[in-house]
Amino acid sequence: MGSFCSGAGGRESILTPKYCPIVTKNDIHFPGRKFIQENFSHFHEIYKQIGPPLGCGGFGAVWKCEHKRTGDIRAVKIMEKITFTLEEIESRSVFMEVEILKTLDHPNVVKVFEYFEDDYNYYIVMELIQGCDLYSYIESNGKMIESHAKDVMKKLFCGINYLHSRKVAHRDIKPENVLLQQTEILGRFDLKIIDFNVSSFKKDRKFDVPVGTTDYMAPEVFNGKYDEKCDMWSCGVILYLLVSGFLPFGGQSDTETENCIKRARYILPDELFSEISNECKNLLKKLLKKDPTKRLSASQALEHPWLYNPEDESCDYSLLAETLNSIKEPQKNKKLKELVTTLMISQMNKPTNVGKIEKFFSVVDKNQDGVISLEELIEKLAMKMPRKDAEEQADKIMKTLDIDENGYIDFSEFLRILVEEEVILTKENIKKTFDYLDKNASSKIEKDDLKDWLNKSQTVPDSIILDLMNEADKDGDGKIDYGEFEELLVSKLELFR
Repeated sequence: MGSFCSGAGGRESILTPKYCPIVTKNDIHFPGRKFIQENFSHFHEIYKQIGPPLGCGGFGAVWKCEHKRTGDIRAVKIMEKITFTLEEIESRSVFMEVEILKTLDHPNVVKVFEYFEDDYNYYIVMELIQGCDLYSYIESNGKMIESHAKDVMKKLFCGINYLHSRKVAHRDIKPENVLLQQTEILGRFDLKIIDFNVSSFKKDRKFDVPVGTTDYMAPEVFNGKYDEKCDMWSCGVILYLLVSGFLPFGGQSDTETENCIKRARYILPDELFSEISNECKNLLKKLLKKDPTKRLSASQALEHPWLYNPEDESCDYSLLAETLNSIKEPQKNKKLKELVTTLMISQMNKPTNVGKIEKFFSVVDKNQDGVISLEELIEKLAMKMPRKDAEEQADKIMKTLDIDENGYIDFSEFLRILVEEEVILTKENIKKTFDYLDKNASSKIEKDDLKDWLNKSQTVPDSIILDLMNEADKDGDGKIDYGEFEELLVSKLELFR
């Protein structure tokens, strides 16, 4: 399967964030993505690389690694500089992938933690998925039964819908870039979309540089005039592969395959599709439309009858309303707690018992765009209380959980519910968060440690840094030791009644 790769010229620039001056500590809005930062230490000083590689591709190899101080097991993509042009090295375009991932926060999108550079390599540290990619799964197990394929495709569409709503086109959706991890329910998987090295932010104009992997590229991509709908064609190819075990377009070479794709002619042979439902075949045909304007969008695909599952809408609405109603506004003098717990959520791997919160998030997120709006909150709360009360409660929840004040609640912000339920406030997580903040391993968090984290995305005056430090520095020595840090957190971020 050949691939087309673009350099720096094929990628879009990042929009400059709006500047907001910091006057008081309550002016600091520090969502989890701002803790995704470049680490200027040497990678091998911070992590132990564990072999053999988990996978290799055109842009480098992925390895398992262990954070030496915390013991956290993660994945790292290592890319050798000799494989990049001088222009790409000077522009550091390799880190465009990180800049895109910084803007994303969704259960079906891989999570990035930090990144490094040395004289020879680039390093991007991400969450480790204990499973395999979709291609390896099919190679080992053959085609999926239709109900299992349905679960995979719904999660894939959810992730793609979120990307497109955030104005990101992946441009290389393929089984190798979809990771699966078996859940406790047979045939149900956690799914993560990975490898954003040719992804790009959408602009008003169409993309003009062909990128991707030949077997999964849409017809219009080869012609150099396409948009995010190319991802939906790729999803159609994956669906065909999942339920049949074969690709819809093939050839003896990439050129032959390209010509087959450009004609967009494929068949659904009886020996492969006789037992596949008409609903599934209907969705397949709507995804593999040659004309991208007639091809389903991700949001439209999610509404297709084949994907309907009553279990997805089943929920204990009384418990949901009780959980949402328990949220209250944080105390004004607890800004450091908010920052620390945000760091904790941003740096931890997925908690083992986060299922209920994920379910609630999905139920409230009616349009499945990966964020919760004010209207969606009101709609769910109004199921258990008068509309006016629901509006007041929804407004309070939005002000409390919407840390970056962008008008909606993303997944990590919603996970702050876990703070009160003591799911993440364990001694282990508290110690790990302390170690992440204590960058120089002095066993104390000093003013410079806090400045190092906060000042990489905005300028925070020293007076405000000291004000934050004073929330935990009980003995007044200008430093926060582990006892003071633990005391700050065990009293818990008071978000709930």
